[in-house]
Amino acid sequence: MARRCAAEIDAALQAQDTPPTEVVLYGHCVGSALAVAIAAELEAAGCPVRGVVAGASFPAARLPGSLGRLARLQTRQNARAVQDSLRVLGGLGESLPPAERTLLARNLRHDAHQAERFFVGPPARLAAPLLAVTGGADRLTEFAAERVRDWDAVSGDVRLAVLPRAEHFFVRERPAELMRLLVGWLDGPDGPAAPVPAAPVPAAPDSAAPAPAAPLSPGRLRSFLLVAAGQLVSLIGTGLSTFALGVWAYQRTGSVAAFAGIATVSLVPAIVVAPLAGAAADRLDRRRVMLGCDAAGLLTALLLIGLVAAGWLRLWELYVIAAIGATAGAFRQPAYLAGATQLVPKRYLGSASGLLQLGTASGTIVAQLLGGAVVTLVGLGGAAALDAVTFGVALGTLLAVRFPDALFARRPEPLGREIAAGARFILRRPPLVALTVFFTGANALGGLLVVLTTPLLLAVASPAVLGGVLAMQGAGMLAGGALMALWGGARRRSLGMLAAVAIFGASALLIGTVPRPAAAAVAMAGVGVCAALASAHWLALVQVKVPVPVPPRARRHTRSGRSAGLAGRGRRRPARRPADLRLGARLPEPATP
Repeated sequence: MARRCAAEIDAALQAQDTPPTEVVLYGHCVGSALAVAIAAELEAAGCPVRGVVAGASFPAARLPGSLGRLARLQTRQNARAVQDSLRVLGGLGESLPPAERTLLARNLRHDAHQAERFFVGPPARLAAPLLAVTGGADRLTEFAAERVRDWDAVSGDVRLAVLPRAEHFFVRERPAELMRLLVGWLDGPDGPAAPVPAAPVPAAPDSAAPAPAAPLSPGRLRSFLLVAAGQLVSLIGTGLSTFALGVWAYQRTGSVAAFAGIATVSLVPAIVVAPLAGAAADRLDRRRVMLGCDAAGLLTALLLIGLVAAGWLRLWELYVIAAIGATAGAFRQPAYLAGATQLVPKRYLGSASGLLQLGTASGTIVAQLLGGAVVTLVGLGGAAALDAVTFGVALGTLLAVRFPDALFARRPEPLGREIAAGARFILRRPPLVALTVFFTGANALGGLLVVLTTPLLLAVASPAVLGGVLAMQGAGMLAGGALMALWGGARRRSLGMLAAVAIFGASALLIGTVPRPAAAAVAMAGVGVCAALASAHWLALVQVKVPVPVPPRARRHTRSGRSAGLAGRGRRRPARRPADLRLGARLPEPATP
């Protein structure tokens, strides 16, 4: 595509009778990769390029090799999800026929994948300067002052301009201001002043000039992979210990209530502190938060080992240990997911985030699969010892790595005010309150099903079989996520959530009427699929309905009700006709100040 466009531009220039026209290329969002590629083709053909403008975008590349393929399993989006994202950003008008909206979403997804592949190993750096233009209110280009350095791999002269209060599609919403900015940049310091100065990007303190960026090698990912591996090992160890605590409580007491107590204290503290945990990840040093949580987990594991060895372990002590571990895990998880992405080059953020989420889900499944075997072979004390070892591994990896002070901005708003604002936002909207209550009830019923399934299976099977059955719930969640990635969900999100509840009801009925391990495994897989479908429909609904500034606050309150995140963002806008961004389309003339 780039080669054909460059040949067409070059042929048009050669056919001109007037003095040669200067070529300036503009690419918006994923189109910036095509603009850079066309500029490279033109310069290779000997056609000078006056400049390249990258609007509302920074290089986003795919992780190399198998890491990139694994990350795509988590980050793949179907056409319906792409449409929702465009609708949130104000880039998809409802006046378009459904077939055209689907075609637009598929083309955008294709272009995004091509851009990722292009930026893994870009061509030789351009001789032309590059201007990165972002909107001050565009969440897709946050931390622009840091991320703009990724364009150093493309051009030796990179400048940044931020349009105040502009959102993602400023090329359509504020074209006159954008034009004045581009004219001022092209005229240089002696030309007309632009309303928003295009500031040069300072060079890194330890380098005289930016060097071309080579494709990322696994060695450069060492710090990220080290932390991710340490936390994955710790997650598996914590899962083993939690599984062993529940089995020990039921086998020693024979009481379903005792087992339910372990399940409750392993969940309720995490729900209660969820608003504080998210705020801590926003305001505190994430590495220190993770170190503190892993240290607390290590101490509780050592305490459990001592109590088991001395024969002093009682039920109430199990409750205390489980509650401390759940609280530490609630603080560690958001700090881990946010902090680990600080360790990778910024152009790999999307793939790194997907890899972390996939690792978390896989670690939970592995912990449940191994939990039954560990309890059978070494008992509760052995599971606690393994948990202590995994916490030691996690602490060692964190101590060996320093997190850069990048892609992190502490929120200036006081914590109490932020939480109160999120609560007010939810309470003033009855539909959102109703959905929160709905998911609270659904998750309560799901927890009840797990609590009842465990003693039911332990009465006819071993702990190892129980672990395999419970692991099917995680496998079902992965399968449900893959289904949503390919399908996109129901057109009416509320119907999709109701269908998920119907799957849950059928699964519960199967366990109750056929209390056998095979039937329970199928039913738990159905529960996992139900959870994935309901959560995906909920997040898609909130993404379109909740305004931009609110989700960080609302997320914490909703997570308290449904033990899952509220990840939507964006402002709903009235339908608009899409901007004409065809190659060669004329930009409007600058407005007279």
